[in-house]
Amino acid sequence: MARVVRFIMDGKEGERVGDALADALQKHADAHFRAYPDDDPPPKWHFARHMPQQIDRDGGVIDTFPCERYQSKVKACAESVDNTRNFEKSILGRVLVGHMRLMDAPGCFHDGLVRGKWIPELNVDVSTKGIVNGVSLSYGDIVKVDGLPIIILGVVLRGGVISLIAERFDLMGQVTWGHQSCGHLQPRVCVCEIERGRSFV
Repeated sequence: MARVVRFIMDGKEGERVGDALADALQKHADAHFRAYPDDDPPPKWHFARHMPQQIDRDGGVIDTFPCERYQSKVKACAESVDNTRNFEKSILGRVLVGHMRLMDAPGCFHDGLVRGKWIPELNVDVSTKGIVNGVSLSYGDIVKVDGLPIIILGVVLRGGVISLIAERFDLMGQVTWGHQSCGHLQPRVCVCEIERGRSFV
């Protein structure tokens, strides 16, 4: 399992690990079924079997980890709810109240870095997380800036100006369907200076 996770993390860095990941997934499944011969495979294993092709095709891992970071907050709200009649409404209400309190907190929409580190040689503060135009951005988040999808690598503050360090994706080649080879996304590191009020999704 450790090899599977390592290859997925390598895939997040843009390495072509499809064959190695497929081999590691097969060895993990073989070991699991030797140890637990009566088990049915979990549904997520089916998804995992598609990851090697997806990583090689797209040049990186497409996953839901940024969304899953918020899952712990939802679980915390669900722990104290015993109401099965309106279970979903009860949890959603608690999540929304918690989120509204967070938005009401002083400095919630104040742009800047979260736990930034000063690098005197470069005269900048850097962090893996920041608040930019009221939006919290973290390492690994995917946003569009001027219609261009980027993956956040870090947030930089220099002279009062916030910039994102990101991998930019440009579509290379013609995408075709069927058995013909498809164009793939090639990452390039870029720095996007963010003006106040600039929008992104």
